[in-house]
Amino acid sequence: MTIINDPNRKVILEEYNSEWKIRFEDEFKILQKVLVDFNPHIEHVGSTSVPGMVSKPIVDIMVGLQDLSRAKEVIEILEKKLLYHYDQTKEKVVPNRRHLWKGNQEIHLFHLWIVGIESKDWKDMIYVREYLKHNENARNKYGNFKRNLIRNEINSISEYIKRKQIIYDEILAEAWNYAKTTK
Repeated sequence: MTIINDPNRKVILEEYNSEWKIRFEDEFKILQKVLVDFNPHIEHVGSTSVPGMVSKPIVDIMVGLQDLSRAKEVIEILEKKLLYHYDQTKEKVVPNRRHLWKGNQEIHLFHLWIVGIESKDWKDMIYVREYLKHNENARNKYGNFKRNLIRNEINSISEYIKRKQIIYDEILAEAWNYAKTTK
């Protein structure tokens, strides 16, 4: 079943919480069992994966597939067995990702992205995570930008994401440069 995300959902930011890692690890074990036939690569990404990073308290999970054409099968399993909701609207913005979420309309617990394992989308999310984990200045810059958005009363998720894109693009470029120097 496809449920459309509410673009006016309120944004809540929290300081880093080590429970996010535990929530990921628990969901990871379940996803591995349910998706074993697809041999997925499963990663904790996004701000909740970075110790010390302020974040929305939604655990981001990336599922990498060798063959993205099998995403439809994965989506059907996740919807049926794990109560994820498929959000097709995100494909207009990021066509090489399939986005699902788990929770209810008001409170999302997980965001799950299905991508090709060697795709630029996969690398983008891994590179940003690793860069923020290893660069306190970048982590602080990104965190402070997000806090300022909330202080400036940017409360709807759609407006928050739109405004945050400015700093994310900057961090992404820095992350790619960082990845080149650490290979």
